[in-house]
Formats: sequence, structure tokens, C-alpha cells
Amino acid sequence: MTRSKIIMDSVHGMIELDPICLLFVDSPEFQRLRDMRQLGFTYLVYPGCQHSRFEHSLGTYHLASRLLTMIQNDAEYEGPEISAKEVLEVKIAALCHDLGHGPFSHCWELFVHAGGERYHQYKHEKMSCAILDRVVYNNPKLREKLNDAGVNLEFIKSLILGEPAGFLTREPFFYEIVSNKTNGIDVDKCDYLLRDSHHAGMGHGAAILDLERFMHFFRPASCPTGEEFNAELARPVMRTNRSGSWHMCFYESEMDNVIRIFNLRNHLHKKLYKHKKMTAMTCMFVDALELLEPTMRWRELSINALDPENKEAMTGFLQLTDHLFWDIYNKRIYLPNRVEACPGLDKASKLLNRLLTRDFYRYVDSVFVVISNGLDLKLKEMAFTTSSLQSISNETYIPSHRLFTEQSVNLSLELEEAVKSCLPVELKNKTTFTVVKETFSSNSTHNAPRFFCHMRGGKTFVVEQPLCVVHEYRVYMKDCEGMDRDEKSSLITKLLRTFDNWCKQRDMEK
Repeated sequence: MTRSKIIMDSVHGMIELDPICLLFVDSPEFQRLRDMRQLGFTYLVYPGCQHSRFEHSLGTYHLASRLLTMIQNDAEYEGPEISAKEVLEVKIAALCHDLGHGPFSHCWELFVHAGGERYHQYKHEKMSCAILDRVVYNNPKLREKLNDAGVNLEFIKSLILGEPAGFLTREPFFYEIVSNKTNGIDVDKCDYLLRDSHHAGMGHGAAILDLERFMHFFRPASCPTGEEFNAELARPVMRTNRSGSWHMCFYESEMDNVIRIFNLRNHLHKKLYKHKKMTAMTCMFVDALELLEPTMRWRELSINALDPENKEAMTGFLQLTDHLFWDIYNKRIYLPNRVEACPGLDKASKLLNRLLTRDFYRYVDSVFVVISNGLDLKLKEMAFTTSSLQSISNETYIPSHRLFTEQSVNLSLELEEAVKSCLPVELKNKTTFTVVKETFSSNSTHNAPRFFCHMRGGKTFVVEQPLCVVHEYRVYMKDCEGMDRDEKSSLITKLLRTFDNWCKQRDMEK
């Protein structure tokens, strides 16, 4: 009998890898994740954030495995039986859910999407599914073991995407373990919240998120269907029979724990993921990629790699890791066939040198657009207070004249023009700006999250919470030729005053 493998993890301690899952880990495609930092350029602000997608994938696998084992061993669980095959499928999905990330994780996705509407089809989840197929295809031993176990690869892909495939009839709770599109509570989030806060030196993550207790009370239960829930009144609907759909539910006493999960998520978005310098560094790297894109055509490569017939494109995509940064900086990138030179390489290298010497794009100021449940609302009609708004944004104080209640289609362009108009005539051709849109949300779902809870006696109820979204438009000064640090600081101060006056004068509905 093949033995499992034990791995020591900095967050969870011992992780036991199933023999079949170990075959996925011991593949070049999975080992590539060792060279993919979990948090992109955050390590340049928080030096401890050197952890990789490799570690996070193992941690997500571990939590999925533990959760399924706890459900199976629960003597009071009365839900659908979870077979050994389904357990293996969920574990593989958890292990492989991040295979499709490009260099510096979400930074690459941002770069690809900047190419236009055509490139929005690229999603790292879709790429993970394509790479999963490649891993299985290239390993006959793995393919044989999966066939013997009756594993359905299409089901695994649907778990990674968090979207039930039309031809698969599985209970909804399966799709809420790895990638929960219903309310955002899944093993992926639990691992990255603990792991990111740990490596950033914010060790309170484990104290805030009582993982052991939460997983003990997190179970599939029969819940009301959408038709039985009054979303307008946001009233829970009680159900005592077992005829509803089965969703992952938490015990009613765990509501505080759930709130702490999302408070921790909001805290990390403010202090870590959307740090102003982090945004500046990401923007600089994307600009460096843009200089090389006409020659390298990385966007086209990323799209073509999704085609199962285009194995050459997939091979090229898998060669892209975080080492791309140093390849560009040292001007040693491999040019495509029949290309003799890369005109933008010198400029791209200099831009990355600015990043390494901490000569970042300079933050000027921000304006905010507030959205609830996907609709622009007047502030006086919002269901959340200013304090709750500030709790999910990056600011401790948001002046009322910086709050936009209607999102202009060309708000980014309008802001750039407003800032340029503030400049002295002699600086208009020497200074360039960019406007970066950062989004802060009360949840990771696209729609209002629906939480499923269970009580003693088998009763279940559903609560739908409003989704609060704040779009922050940050203005950054990119270049200021011939100016030293003091002159740049003086210019920033002038821009701040003028920009503030512009915001006050602008006709903003409240």
C-alpha cells in the first residue's frame, strides 16, 4: 500500500498528503508555484510576505481534507453521504485551485485584462483547469489511478470555478467548500487569511479566526430555496424538513466568528493587499510589461494557453514565474522566434530599477465611489453608516466632498485631466499621471452574500446581507523629469490643495 507523505507547514503544522494528490504535487506544473509569491510585491513593504502559492495550495488542501473528515465522522450529521471518490475530488480541487496564476499572481491578471475586452476571458481559475488537464495528460500513472478511483475531472474543474456544471447533479454544498460564490466562506479564504496575516507579522489572525471551533460547527444542512427567502425584507425563513437544497451552514452561535472572518479580510485589504505603495509597485510593473508587450505578446500567449489544442502556448505560459521581474531588470528575456531586438527593454529595466530603489510613483490623492448591492445610491439612502463605509475602505476618515454617489463612465480620464490642469505650464509636458481603481468590498462575492445557518432541532434559516463596495480612484504621479525629491514633494503639496478645491467645486449629489 502506498503511504501518504507528511509535510510540515508554518501555519497548520503537519499536513498529510494523499498518495494520489502527491502525484499532482510532484509535477513540474505544481512545483512552478514555489516561484509564485502569494501576495505579489507586498514583500517589498512587508519583508516577511515571501510565502508562495505552493504553500497556500497545500494549506487549502489540508483544510478541505480536515473539513470533509470532520463531516464524515460527525455522528449527528444526517445529510447526503459523501463518498470516498467525492472526498478525493474536493481535495484535488483545493490542491490545484491556484495552478493558473501568472507572475506576481493577480498583478498578471490585471495586466492581461488591460489589453481590452477580448482579454477579459483570461481568468486564473480557467487557467488552473487547463493546467490540471495537462498534469493528468502528462502522467499515465496518475491518469490510471484517477480512472481506478472513478474521479470526474469535469466535476473537479467546476469546484475550482465555483460554478456547477449543467450536466452534473451534485448538492450545492460541494461548490461551497473550495470556492464559495454564495457567501465567500470557504477553505481558500480561511487559509490565506491565516497565512497572510502570519507572514506579514500580523499574528493576530489565528486569534481572530477561531478555525477549530468554526470547522466543528460548519456542516451541510437542508436550507430554504431562493424562492422562500424574502430578500427585500431580509427576513430569515425557517425550515424543519429535509426537502431543500443542501448548503454549507454554520451554527447560529458562530455568527460572531463569521463577522470576525470578514473583519480580518477587510483589515488585510486595507493594510496589506491595497496598500498605497503596493498599488504603486503593481502599476510600475504593469507599465514595464506594457513596454515589452508589442514584442513579447504575453497577452496573446495567456489567451492561447486556454486552448487545449495549443500545447505550445501552454508551455510558454508555464515558463512565466516571478523570475520574470529579474529577467526584465537584467535584460535577459528570451525573445520570440524571428525577433532580433526588444525596443522597450531598456526603459522597462530602468522602470524596475526605480522600483528596487524605492523611487515609486508618488501618490497624490483619491476620490471614492460608493455602491451597495451593485447600484449607485444616494448617501442618505444607504443602509450602512459612514463608519461602516470607512471600515471597508483604505481610509480612517473620508471627507464628504470626496464621496461620489454616481460613477462617471470616464471618471479616471476626468481625474487625470483635473490633475493636469493644476500643473504650471512649464511642467505639463514633464509630468505624467495615472489613475488606478482599487475596489474595497464587504465580501468577495459579486452579489449580496446569502448565509445559511442551522439551529437546534434541525431548523435552518437564511440571511442575506447587503454588499457594500467602495471604488477608490487613486491618482499617482508617474514621472517628473529633472526634479529632485524636495521639488517633487513641493509639487505634490500644491497638487493636493488644488485637487481638494476641484473636488469641492464639482457637483456631487449626496
